[in-house]
Amino acid sequence: MKRVILFLATNFAIVIVLSVSMRLLGVEPYLQSNGLNLNALLIFAAVIGFGGSLISLALSKWMAKRSFRAQKQTRTMACRYCFQTSKNGRYRYA
Repeated sequence: MKRVILFLATNFAIVIVLSVSMRLLGVEPYLQSNGLNLNALLIFAAVIGFGGSLISLALSKWMAKRSFRAQKQTRTMACRYCFQTSKNGRYRYA
């Protein structure tokens, strides 16, 4: 839940900064003279930005799993690893 809130907050913050920057730089009159609407442009940027970030997030997770050859570790695998390392004397608990 925290990740989703941070994801949405970050994307909305980017759209707000883009909006304020364009209004301060005076881009709106230039866009209107060419028949474009700033609000429609910001909505389009938000849709493309949200979509691109979701695709990037999905691809990065898949690529990280593939590059490190990660496997889902079950409880028995973790217990077996702990037992083997303690048996070999690598970790000693006082």
